[in-house]
Amino acid sequence: MSSINFHSSCLWQPYSSTFLGPISDLQFDPNADLLWTRSSTSSGSGTVTSYLLADNVLRRYTSFKTPSTIRHLIASQRAILSLSHHSLQANNRRALPIWSSTQSLQDAHSIAFSSTKSTEILVAGAQPQLLLIHAANGTLIRTIDLTPPPATAFSPITHVRRSQSLVACGASSGTVTLRDPNSLKDQHSFMAHYAGLEQMETEGNYLVTCGLSLKLQGHPVRDPLVKVFDVRALRPLPPINFPSIPSLVRFHPRMSSTLFIASALGQLEILDILNPLSSVSFQQLDCSNYLTDLAIASSGEALAYADSDGLVHLWTTAAEADQPRAALKWSRQSQPLELPDDPPEPLPALFDWQNEATPLSSIGMPYYATELASVLPIQHYITPYSPLFQPRPPIEPELLLAVHQRHQASYNYPLEQVTYLPHPKKTKRYQASLPFSATSAHAFSNRIGAHPGLGRRRLSIPLFRSEKDKDKDLKKSISKSLDGSEGEERIEDSEEMPKWYRQVEIKYSKFGIEDFDFGFYNSTKYSGLETHIVNSYTNALLQVLYHTPAVKSLAQSHITLNCIPPSCLLCELGFLFRSMESAAGVNCAPTNFSRAFTSNPRVLALALTDLQSNSRSYSSLIQLCHHFLLEQISEEVRGTGLNDLIESIFGTHWRTEQICSNCKFISSRSSLVKAIEIIYPRGSARLSDLLVNSFSRETSAKAVCSQCGVTCQMRWRRKFERGGGSLPPVLAVHAAVSTPEQLTRWAEPGFLSPELTITITESETEPELVVSEGLGKETGTGYELGALVVQVEAADERPHLVALVKVDEDGWYLFNDFLVRKVTQEEALSFKAGWKIPAVLYYRRKEVVVDQMMEINLVPPLPTIDQSILLQDINLSERRDASKIRHVVLREDEMPRKGTLVAIDAEFVSLQQQEEVDYRSDGTRIVRRPSRMSLARVSVLRGSGARKGVPFIDDHIETSEPVTDYLTEYSGIRPGDLDRHSSGHTLVPLKTAYKKLRLLVDLGCIFIGHGLSKDLRIINIHVPPAQIIDTVDLFHIPSRQRKLSLRLLSYVVLGVDIQNSGCHDSIEDAKTALELYGFWSMLQDVGGWEDELEEIYRKGKALVR
Repeated sequence: MSSINFHSSCLWQPYSSTFLGPISDLQFDPNADLLWTRSSTSSGSGTVTSYLLADNVLRRYTSFKTPSTIRHLIASQRAILSLSHHSLQANNRRALPIWSSTQSLQDAHSIAFSSTKSTEILVAGAQPQLLLIHAANGTLIRTIDLTPPPATAFSPITHVRRSQSLVACGASSGTVTLRDPNSLKDQHSFMAHYAGLEQMETEGNYLVTCGLSLKLQGHPVRDPLVKVFDVRALRPLPPINFPSIPSLVRFHPRMSSTLFIASALGQLEILDILNPLSSVSFQQLDCSNYLTDLAIASSGEALAYADSDGLVHLWTTAAEADQPRAALKWSRQSQPLELPDDPPEPLPALFDWQNEATPLSSIGMPYYATELASVLPIQHYITPYSPLFQPRPPIEPELLLAVHQRHQASYNYPLEQVTYLPHPKKTKRYQASLPFSATSAHAFSNRIGAHPGLGRRRLSIPLFRSEKDKDKDLKKSISKSLDGSEGEERIEDSEEMPKWYRQVEIKYSKFGIEDFDFGFYNSTKYSGLETHIVNSYTNALLQVLYHTPAVKSLAQSHITLNCIPPSCLLCELGFLFRSMESAAGVNCAPTNFSRAFTSNPRVLALALTDLQSNSRSYSSLIQLCHHFLLEQISEEVRGTGLNDLIESIFGTHWRTEQICSNCKFISSRSSLVKAIEIIYPRGSARLSDLLVNSFSRETSAKAVCSQCGVTCQMRWRRKFERGGGSLPPVLAVHAAVSTPEQLTRWAEPGFLSPELTITITESETEPELVVSEGLGKETGTGYELGALVVQVEAADERPHLVALVKVDEDGWYLFNDFLVRKVTQEEALSFKAGWKIPAVLYYRRKEVVVDQMMEINLVPPLPTIDQSILLQDINLSERRDASKIRHVVLREDEMPRKGTLVAIDAEFVSLQQQEEVDYRSDGTRIVRRPSRMSLARVSVLRGSGARKGVPFIDDHIETSEPVTDYLTEYSGIRPGDLDRHSSGHTLVPLKTAYKKLRLLVDLGCIFIGHGLSKDLRIINIHVPPAQIIDTVDLFHIPSRQRKLSLRLLSYVVLGVDIQNSGCHDSIEDAKTALELYGFWSMLQDVGGWEDELEEIYRKGKALVR
C-alpha cells in the first residue's frame, strides 16, 4: 500500500514507535542488529542502552551506567565506546566493562578513530591537546599539542569525524581543520560558520556542517545554509539552503552523496549534494514536539529518530519490493547476538494405557507452521467445467418408465446393450432445450464437493452492452440472481459470504469501458464509485461522507468559494459529490479526488497509498485515512476564512491530565477529538461500556516529570471538558479491531446497538459521560447508527472495503464500489461471520438537522459558483505565444444560461500506468486494465449567436505527473506543451478547467460533441443525458454495430477533410461536430433523414474499401 519514494530509490515505511524516555543520542550498531541510545539522569550520571527489534517493538537488550553525562557514543567492532567529561569507557555488547581510561582527559567532547585500522582512538575537547588512546586496552599512546594561530584564542573542539583520507576537527568557533590521520598535522582549515558550529558529519570525501551566523546587530542566529566541502579536492561546494533551519545532518551510509537534513520540528529533506535541485525529497516526520537525534543503519534499511517526548520512531526499507520485513538487517555484517536460553519444555503427561477407556487421540498431532502439501483445495485440480460442477441433465421420467417396461418384457435382455427410445414430443422440430436453466444452477453448485460460491460467482458476470441483444433471456435470469429476487439469501442465517459482498471487477471488451454494463450492478437511485483507480480503497469512506448531509453540504458549498490551492481535497470532494448527486444512480469515478489525494505529501508520510508493499490491513488503513481526511479538510476550511465547520460537526472537547506518581503534580491540556478509537478492556461485554472506557481512557508510561525532574511512572487521563460545548452532531467511532478476540465481541448478538443515548452528568469534581443503549431518556442525547465502513475478506479473494449506509428513511444500502444494493438492518449490523470486520462507524444525533450542523448562514447557498471565471483569461504559462491564442473570452452579455448550445472536444495524454493486457492461446487480446489517461486540452465553442463557432475556452492543462505517451498522433499534444516553463499555449490547472466545465453544466448548457461519453469520463464530470447531443449517436443506425468516425462524417457530409495534418485539433473537432449537428437539425426540419443516413453509410463503406 503506502510507501515513500526517496532519492535513494528505496521504499521507506514507518514501522513502529516506542516510548524509551528522554534520549539525546541514537546509534545503529554497524556489527549487530542493535540500536544504541544514550541518556542522562537528573543526578548527572549517564545511561547507555541497546535495543533489538522483536514483535515490531524495540525491546531492551542490555544497559549500563556511566559515572557522568555521556557526550559521545560510538559502536565499534570490538566494543561500545562512551565518552564523558573526564573518562572514556569501553563495554562489550552484553554491557560488561572492558576498560576505562581517565588519563589526561579534561572536558572531552568528541571521539573518532584516527585511521582505517580502528586501533587508535582520537579524543578532543576543551583541552589544547589531541589524545590518542589504544582501542584494545585504553592506554594513552601520545598527545598532540594544538597551537592556535597568532592573536587567536584556542577554541574547544566539539566535533571529530574521520573521512576517507583525513580527520576533520570542528571547533566551537565555527572553524573546521583537516588533519593527516597518521601525523595529525594540520593540512587545511576553513571557516564554516562565523558564530559557531552545531553539527558536522563526513562520508567518503564529503563533509557537511550546520551552525550559527551573525546578524547585522551581531546577534547569533541559526544559519539556514548547510555548508558542503570536498575533502579530497580541498574546496567548498555550493551550500544547500534549508529554510526550515537545519538541526541534524546525516549521510546515507551506502551512498556517500545522499544527505539527510532535518529541522528541530521534524521537516526532513533528502537530496543528492551533487545535484541538489533535481533530487530533493521532502517529508514531515511524525513528531509532537522536536527532534533530538536521527540515525541511519549501516545497511541503509532502517532509519530511527527520537523526539523530546521520549518516543523513538523506527522506519524500515527493503532493497527489493518483495523482500519480507522479517529479513531486514540493520548491519551489513551482522554478528549473532547472545540471547538467554529458552526454558526447558515440560515433560509430556503420562497416559494410562492399562485403561481401555483412554482415547488414542490423547496423543495430539504436531503443530504445523504452514499448510501441509496434502491439503489441496478442490478448485486447484477440478476446473469449473468438471462434471462435479456441470452434472448431466436428468433423464426424463417417461423414458425411465419405458426402459423399465421393456426390461420387464424380456428377462434375457442384455444389460450392456444400447437401448433406443422415441424422443418425447415436448419441443418443436429443430429445437433443443438447455440441460438446466441458469436459475437452477445455484442448486447444483451447492452439492457436496463443489467449490463454495463458484456457481454464484459465475452468475454475477454481466454481459457487455454490445452482447445484450444476443442473449436477453440469460441476462434476465442472471440479473434476478444478483438482485436476490429469486432464492433470497439471508446473511444472518449463513456464515458464507453472499455474492454481493464479493469484490467486483470492471471487464473491458474491444469497445472499451463504455461497453461495460454498470447498470447490471446497480438498479437504485444512488451512484456507486468505480474501481481501477489509484487508492480506490477510499470509495467506501467517500460514500459515508457523501451520505452525511453536513459534510456533503460543506463540500458542495466550498466549491463556490475562491479556493486557490490546486490540490484541495475539499474542492475535489465537492466536485465528486455534485456529480454523484446529478448522476442519480449512474456510476461515477473519483479520478480527480484520487489524483489530489495521492499528490498530498502527508498521504505519503502516513503511508496511505494502496500499494502491495504495505502490510497494514485495510480496516486499519481506512481508519488512519479517515483521521487524515478530517484534519486535512479542517485546514482547508480555515484556509478560506470560514469557521472550522468540521470541528462543529465531529469535534468533542476533552481535557487530558498528566499525573506524576512521584510528586503527584497534575498538568493538563485541552484537545479536540474528531474520532473516538475504541479500546477493549477485559470484562466489557457491551458496546456502550467500551465507549465509556474509550471516552475517558487512561494510559501510563515512564517519563520525566517536568515538576520534580524524576523519571517515574506517569499516568494520562482524558475527561470531558467542562464548558466545552455539547456533543457533536456526528459521533465518529473507530472500531480498532486488531485481534480475533476483539472481533468475537462484535459477533455476539446485540453487541452493535443501532441507537445510543449519551448523558452528561455534572458533578462537583468533573463532568462524566454515561452511554446507554436505545433512546427515550429525556436528559440524554440520542444517537442513531447511520453508516459503517467494514472490511470484507473472502477466503479466495484479496480483502476490500464496503460501506453500509442508512439513507434517511429509505433503509440500509450496501455500497460495494459500483455495486449498490438495498439490505436489511439485520444484515448491516450482523458480524457473526469472520469475513466482516468493522472499521469506521458514524452515529448521528436524532434531533439535529443539516442547517443546524452547517450554520448555513456562514456558507454561500448552492449553486453559486463564481461565474466570473468564464470572463477571465487565466494563464500559468511563462512563455505564452500570442499567435497561439485562438479563444476569445466571453463578454458579460454572452454568459450562458439554460439551453445554451456549446460545442466541446478534449485531448488526453497517457500517464505512467501502462496498459495491462492478456493474450489467449488463439491470439485474442484481452485488456485487464487500460492505461491511465489525463486531460491535456479542452476546447469549448459558442454554439449560437453572432460568434457561433468561436472558442471561448481553449485551455491546456498543467500536468505534474510523468507522461509516458503524449499520443501526439491523436491529441496534437507535444512534449513541453503542459509545462508552465516551456509551453506556448494557455495553461491552467486541472481544477480551473474543471470548475469552468462544472459551471457550464450547472448553468444548464447543452454540450455538442463527437464521442462525448469517453471524453466526459476521462474529464471525470457527469453531465445529465438531457444536456448531451452526441453526433456519434445522431449519425448511427441502431441495427448496425459500426459507428462512424468524425473524420469520415466530415468528409462525406460536409466535404471537409479534417485531421489531415497527422494529429487532432480539439477546436477543429468541436467545430466539425457543431456543423454536423446543424446539418442534422436541418434535415429534421425538412424530412428525409433516414434516407440520407443510409446514403452516408453507403458512401462511408465505399471509402473504407
